[in-house]
Amino acid sequence: MLPKNLRLSAKDINYMTKKNQKWYGKFFGFFRIPQYVQKKFHQIGVQIPVLISKSSVNRNQVKRIVFHSLSVPSMQKHWWQWNYYKIFVIVNKKAIDELKKIIDLSEKKTIQNEIKKFFEKDFSDLQYHLWAFSTKSNNTWVN
Repeated sequence: MLPKNLRLSAKDINYMTKKNQKWYGKFFGFFRIPQYVQKKFHQIGVQIPVLISKSSVNRNQVKRIVFHSLSVPSMQKHWWQWNYYKIFVIVNKKAIDELKKIIDLSEKKTIQNEIKKFFEKDFSDLQYHLWAFSTKSNNTWVN
């Protein structure tokens, strides 16, 4: 679990979903907005729907995998170097069935490796979009 100051509040999440600056990978979707100027850190939120698994243990396992993937130094070196962001991670609706099969039929280590691989692939694609956004002069969202 992240410290409280690094987590998104419900107010932030509502604002981000209304602002509608999102990007979808194959398995995960990302809402993002720039962080406040006075805050020199990222804030992250993750939502895993009940459709993935009715067991909260499995959903929390997926959340922990996502948070761990974001805290690994190899992931941080790419996207921490630009501006600070508030990022809200959701599951792509088109991938729910595939993720559900993996969680239901696999053992714990396999689940961890597969989710981590899927998330890192989608997040690396998002990094490109964040980089493109930060280099554009008019700051429009690249899709």
